Amino acid sequence: MAMSTHKNKPSSSIKTRTEGTTLVEVLIATFISLSVSVFLLSNYARTQYLLDTLKSTQQGHQTRLVQSKRNLLHDEYDQTWLDVKALESITPI
Repeated sequence: MAMSTHKNKPSSSIKTRTEGTTLVEVLIATFISLSVSVFLLSNYARTQYLLDTLKSTQQGHQTRLVQSKRNLLHDEYDQTWLDVKALESITPI
């Protein structure tokens, strides 16, 4: 009987070490999972900020483009009939 008691003690010691190893593995897996989650959320926030910046830049560019097209349609000066009469006296070559 002394031998069987002696054999049980190392077995319980191995079981305790195995449980401790399992706990460490679970803690490492949890840490990795949390780290990846934080990284992904951080990148999502940066992506949202970048998307908002791109949209506002594109909207500003579109506004400037429309304004420049409108400026091409409208003359900077008022044309009067006197200007047209002055052009009548030009003879073609």
